[in-house]
Amino acid sequence: TDNSSVIYGVAEANSSGVATVNFTNAIPTSGTLYVVVTRQQYQPYFGTISVVGGTKYTITATANPSNGGTVSGAGQYYGNTSCTLTATPAAHYDFTNWKKGSSVVSTDPTYTFTVTENASYTANFVALQPHSVTCNPVENGSISANPTTAYKNETVTLSATPASGYFFSAWDVRDANNNSIAVTGNQFTMPDRQ
Repeated sequence: TDNSSVIYGVAEANSSGVATVNFTNAIPTSGTLYVVVTRQQYQPYFGTISVVGGTKYTITATANPSNGGTVSGAGQYYGNTSCTLTATPAAHYDFTNWKKGSSVVSTDPTYTFTVTENASYTANFVALQPHSVTCNPVENGSISANPTTAYKNETVTLSATPASGYFFSAWDVRDANNNSIAVTGNQFTMPDRQ
C-alpha cells in the first residue's frame, strides 16, 4: 500500500518466510511503498521498501542444432540486472560458443551479462566424430579393446591374454599422430583425436 491506501498486492509467506506478490495494481515507478506484515498473533508490523522503476526485457536462447544440446536461463529481466545463460551439450556433441546475432560473445558454456535490451542468443554445438580403436597383432598372446569405436571422453577397456609361459608387461597406446595415451587400470579415455 502507499499513502493513498491503494493495495497493490497481497501474498502469504511460505514456510521459509518468503512471499511472492502478484501485483493487482500498477506500482509507481518511484517513491516509497509500505509493507504491512501480519504475524500469527495478528499484530501488524510496518516496514518500508524503496521501489525503483525499471523496464523488463526479453532474453531468448536457442540451441544450434536443436538436437545438439539444451539451453537455460532465458526469460524476462529488468534492465541493468544480470542474466546467466547455460548451454549443456547432448551426448556426442561439444559446445562451441554463444552468439548474439553473428558475433561471438562467449566460448564458455555459462555466459553472464547485464541486460540492457531485448536480445536473442544462440548456443552453437558441434557433433563429435567417433574414433576407431585398432589392436595391432602381438606375439605370444592376444589383446582386445571394448568398445572398438568411441567418442571423445568415452572410456575404452583393454584386455590382454598372454600365451602359455608368458606374462603381460605393459600397454603402449598411441593416437594417429603417434602421441602416447595414458592407460590406467587397463582403461584409457578417448581423446579428441584418433
